[in-house]
Amino acid sequence: MDTTQVQVTYGPGKIRKFNIPETPCTYEELKSDIQCRIPSLVGKMFGIQYLDDEENWIIAVSDTCISEAFRCSREIEGTYMRRMKLRIFDGCSPQVSGFSTDKRDVMEPKCLFESSRDPVEAIESDCKRQLRKSVYRSPLQLLIDELEDEVHVKSVEFESAKEHLKSLEKKFTNPNIKIDKTKSQCGQCHMRLGHTKRNCELGVCEGPQMCNDLDKHDVEKKQFCDASTTVKNITKDLEKVKQNLHLKKQTYENTCDTFFSRVLPHLVNTNTDKYYPVGSFGLRQLSMGAIHPDIAILDKHYRGIIPKDLDSAARCFGQILEKYQKDNRGPTEKPKNPIQRFMEERGVEFPKFKTPQTTTTTTSSTVTSASAPPVQYMPTYGYYPMGPMPMPYQFNASPLMMNQRRMPVGSPLPMTVCNPTQSPSFGCTEMDTVGPDAFEDESEYIACLPPKKRKL
Repeated sequence: MDTTQVQVTYGPGKIRKFNIPETPCTYEELKSDIQCRIPSLVGKMFGIQYLDDEENWIIAVSDTCISEAFRCSREIEGTYMRRMKLRIFDGCSPQVSGFSTDKRDVMEPKCLFESSRDPVEAIESDCKRQLRKSVYRSPLQLLIDELEDEVHVKSVEFESAKEHLKSLEKKFTNPNIKIDKTKSQCGQCHMRLGHTKRNCELGVCEGPQMCNDLDKHDVEKKQFCDASTTVKNITKDLEKVKQNLHLKKQTYENTCDTFFSRVLPHLVNTNTDKYYPVGSFGLRQLSMGAIHPDIAILDKHYRGIIPKDLDSAARCFGQILEKYQKDNRGPTEKPKNPIQRFMEERGVEFPKFKTPQTTTTTTSSTVTSASAPPVQYMPTYGYYPMGPMPMPYQFNASPLMMNQRRMPVGSPLPMTVCNPTQSPSFGCTEMDTVGPDAFEDESEYIACLPPKKRKL
């Protein structure tokens, strides 16, 4: 089946080529097909322009304009194919009654090639898959898709150029004429029958099909050489694109072999509003805060093994995540000990723990809890931080008394007297606060500072 190559320019330096049947299609079918081939146009309003015979860009507004665009398509040199040039612009064409921005409401495209005789042409469009399933694709996957489309376009161009070359070869050769190179060639009829131009009775040669000698006809020879050169150039380009595609696929397999990288596109496509929301300037961006926890749950569920058929497994991702969240939802209140009541009825007492109450000391006053009992400082007999103290009286600096008032520089600190002789029980030791005036004689006063060392 004859095909037409569509060249779509959708941005500065952005060109996409694909093949469609030569039969003119409708405006909506062509627009839907362009959206399938260029995922960035899905869900956007755009218009179509085509290049006419006078090299002017005309806005397509109806099915008649599409038919005119098919008519204005030009033949590709060296092939039987025709190329239709289109251009995309922001906004929309006047005819937008049947267009919907929702990707699910876009008209389903038809099979591009109905004939299955040629394996190159027997390719059904996967637009439905791209529109409904592959909403999000990684940059490397998009590059692979573009290279696959380019390989398909180059393959069709190669087949068309090869067919054109064969037709020229068949046209310029005559199998019924057998060339005998042992005989001389006539300069008028180009036949090798042994006669010359003077006694030639066949007349002037009309073409290579008459003499079977292409070298004697420059115009036909140039056509054949150009067609042969086109086949060689397309073959080189096709091999280069195939090699690039093979390298990109190999790179994808080597770099995207982890569970996260393989499951990410399929998980995002299950709920695009959650994992692929619309961000600033109307552009979508991945929400890694929602993706990482859910992929960790799926990794735990599948035990790190990537499912063989991710398209089928992706249908169960939502159920797996919902079940996990339901099973691991924390209780509202702490469960009680079921045996505690049974043991308490039989006289078993369980310990009750209370929150310890602290005492906060400030520079001006001491703040204690209202319900806390007064703090008692128990004496430690025979020990003083600054040196040994005489018995039976022991003086300890009390933290409660040290910060009650600001003492002048050089004045001794208030002391706490612990007299164990008056109370034999250590648990109820009497505590007296003394100051500098508590002793009549200076000898009875004990300073807080340790004695100075005497020089020998």
